[in-house]
Amino acid sequence: MRTRKTVLIVILTVLLAPLLQADMGPKPSAEFEIVYETAAALEIVSAELMQCNDPQCAESFALEELGPQGFSCSSNTACTSLAYGYSETMQLVMAFSDGVTRQSNLFGKDHFDARYRVTVLEDALQVEEVGGTANPAARFLTLVAVGMCLVVVLIVLLVVWLVRHSRRKREDQEVFGE
Repeated sequence: MRTRKTVLIVILTVLLAPLLQADMGPKPSAEFEIVYETAAALEIVSAELMQCNDPQCAESFALEELGPQGFSCSSNTACTSLAYGYSETMQLVMAFSDGVTRQSNLFGKDHFDARYRVTVLEDALQVEEVGGTANPAARFLTLVAVGMCLVVVLIVLLVVWLVRHSRRKREDQEVFGE
């Protein structure tokens, strides 16, 4: 009897362990394509993706570098971001080689993996969401739910088998007088 319990515990542990990992699953992201409409060629000196605490962005803070979360520009024409979550209202602040720090309009995020076009003007930035993909978290959660259902079915089948097996063994013992 003790062996059966041990086997059952080992099976449950192996089946459920992948579901207990921390920080798993998809995270929202954003890609920014930078387009220049300035007289002189510019280089990005620094850039921050501001997260706003209110719709008017009176209180804001830069997206924090935290584990995989962060915002960076890999060239003068592209920036990327990955986050555990974004504020409903955001703003880009970028300093350029001409000494001008430009701020964007306030913008939101409609797609889970959003793509933006950032137009650099002489004195400002204009950000427009131009596409993206839907939230894969829903698909992920569906897969997790299906997986959990399969695990439950397997556990139920295992329990039924163990009960039937133990009954048969008892019946055999009674029939043969063991």
